[in-house]
Amino acid sequence: MAIIGRKVAFAVKDVYFPAPTAVLGQLHGNEVISGHIVGVSDSGRHHEAFAVVRVDGLEAPVVIAIERIRQS
Repeated sequence: MAIIGRKVAFAVKDVYFPAPTAVLGQLHGNEVISGHIVGVSDSGRHHEAFAVVRVDGLEAPVVIAIERIRQS
């Protein structure tokens, strides 16, 4: 059974090398996602330096530096 050259499909989580996070970063690192701010956090020195954002489709909120977010 010859498999070289065959087009295949697979889940990113099943990639053995490079790390799945590297694959996602290369494929989707510049995509813009949106969500709603559900909280703020500080960096210890700067008050409200980070936004806690709920994104549809993700189980947990993400934390983004306030300076990196924009209105959608």
